Amino acid sequence: MIAGPPGLDGVERAGELLSLALRDESPSHAAAVNRRLVEAGLEVSEVRTERRALRDVFVELTGGRTGGADSLRRPPAKRRSRRVPR
Repeated sequence: MIAGPPGLDGVERAGELLSLALRDESPSHAAAVNRRLVEAGLEVSEVRTERRALRDVFVELTGGRTGGADSLRRPPAKRRSRRVPR
């Protein structure tokens, strides 16, 4: 394989599909990465930008915590059941 290009955040492979996560999403950077892939002997059939939903990015970065009152609340304590003698 090729050495990772500058600005490469991650690589995922699913069968013959190779997905690259790049910090720089400019067309010139995508073209440079494409050129390096082709020079390394890979057949590139498509290059596209994929945007993630803001909610997905938020959950990834914060673990779903909002920083508000919900983040400070503790889960309710479990109640113990007591048997009443008859």
